[in-house]
Amino acid sequence: MVHGADEHPGVPAAHGLMALRGAQLTRAARLAGVTTDATRDDADTNVRAAAALLAHLADSLGVAAAARADARAWAPVLAAYSG
Repeated sequence: MVHGADEHPGVPAAHGLMALRGAQLTRAARLAGVTTDATRDDADTNVRAAAALLAHLADSLGVAAAARADARAWAPVLAAYSG
């Protein structure tokens, strides 16, 4: 688990196994229906929140459910996730 520390000026600290940052962490927690504290501090919750965010991004980018078995279909999702 990464326990956020400021590493780069202007970049929010990363938290958890999935390195969720700032507003991304808050959004992922909301999408998963969990608290930001749990998302920041609990490994299972961090992964679950990141999965909810990735699914949301895939939906918003039009990655069809049938295409999600193809790793290449996730490229735009991962680009959006990583900023």
